[in-house]
Amino acid sequence: MVFERFKGNSSKENPAVTVLKEIAEIVSVALKFDSKSEEACDFPHDHKDRDVCDVKLLEQRYMKLFLELREIEKERHRLHGKAEEMQTILDVQTKKIQLLEQDQRFYEIQSRKKDAEYGSKLKQLENQQRETLDEVVADHRQQQLDSKRKHKERNQQYEADISNLKIEKRNLERQIARDRDDMVKQLEQQRETSEASETVLRQYHKEERQKHEKELGRLVKDIQSRNKALVARETFTPIEDGQLKSSFFDIDREVDKLSRLNWSFNHSDWSDTLQAQISDNPKRLKKYILQDTIWAALFDDIFCSPFRVFGSEGKIIEANWSEAYGQGTANTGGYTWPKPDFGAERWRYETVRQCQEIVQTTVSDYHPQVKLHHSYRAHLESVQERILMQLKKVNEVDEKTRQLLRTIIDKAAKAWILFGTQRCRLVIVIHGLDSTIDSKGPEKEHNGNVELVLRPELRRIGDSDGQALDKEQVVVGCEGEAKKILYTL
Repeated sequence: MVFERFKGNSSKENPAVTVLKEIAEIVSVALKFDSKSEEACDFPHDHKDRDVCDVKLLEQRYMKLFLELREIEKERHRLHGKAEEMQTILDVQTKKIQLLEQDQRFYEIQSRKKDAEYGSKLKQLENQQRETLDEVVADHRQQQLDSKRKHKERNQQYEADISNLKIEKRNLERQIARDRDDMVKQLEQQRETSEASETVLRQYHKEERQKHEKELGRLVKDIQSRNKALVARETFTPIEDGQLKSSFFDIDREVDKLSRLNWSFNHSDWSDTLQAQISDNPKRLKKYILQDTIWAALFDDIFCSPFRVFGSEGKIIEANWSEAYGQGTANTGGYTWPKPDFGAERWRYETVRQCQEIVQTTVSDYHPQVKLHHSYRAHLESVQERILMQLKKVNEVDEKTRQLLRTIIDKAAKAWILFGTQRCRLVIVIHGLDSTIDSKGPEKEHNGNVELVLRPELRRIGDSDGQALDKEQVVVGCEGEAKKILYTL
């Protein structure tokens, strides 16, 4: 049978062997059915049995056997067909295995051929590489020889050039030495000539300077005599220092009185917490704060220039003054005063005197200078409102306080106009004053400070006749006072 041919294979069976085993089993079953069918056909023909058996039973038995035989025959044909199909599959598998083995052998043969071809080609490439390398080495050696030869030639050329340069250097050094000697001789001659010329020039300059000083002294004396003559024609009585001091301290006394205003509440920038941090005496600090606030307002709106007190018209006048005489000495407060000289000061005090006559008298609406009068009054009211706005942050301002403030502003305006009519220049200073220190706690631990003006300083430039305008001094008794408070935050 077909199964017998594959018994000699290994223990690991392939699918074809398994199929053959199934076919063998089916065939054996079919043979058994064939033997059964033959035995069924051998029924007895004895007459005794024929008599015993019933005819109907025999017919049924024959029919049953016939049907069984027919089913067996069908099964046998089916199994034979399946066996032939399995045999066909087995043959196909066997053919595939043979083809695979042939492919494997062909691949091995081709691989051996390619290895042989690659080996020969590799040897050929190695030979070519060796030949190329030999050529490159030979070229490199030849290039080295050529480079050495050229280098040697260049060295020889450089040595020849160096020798020539050394010769030229020695020649140049000799020439420089000769030129230096000649130049030293020329310089000696020029120095002797210049010394002689300098002596002559110095003598000439000295004589000219003496002439200039004499002429300048004569001109100064002439100008002073003319100024004195010009001043002598005018009826003018300068203010004495005592009167200046009295007017100045009258304003200071009123400011000190107003600064003692009780703080019923505090809506100012100086909160109670801040005051407690920077001072051990809040009551005294509050007085300092109000003094500084009042003096700052008076300075900005009245004392910063001779004409600011006249309001918007005064700003026009001070601009004309600067345009006519330029700007010189800086005075913080929004205005820069012209440099003090006789012409500038004469223009200033004559103009202030004319303005004084207008603002301190009653004028009608038809007066040519009524605009100046209205500007002056409106400006004083605006100064009052500015200070009142600060006072209202700490107290309900009553009429008595208003009247006191009005008195301060009126006295300050009149005194400042009077100061502006003087031939000397009187200025009020609130910056750079000598200050006393007020600190809370050890001074070395402080990290902040604030300076408050308690009283400004009145200074005079020139003398009472408008002369000596290059000298500046503090009016006796009108020294300023400031408080520098040190604190730690």
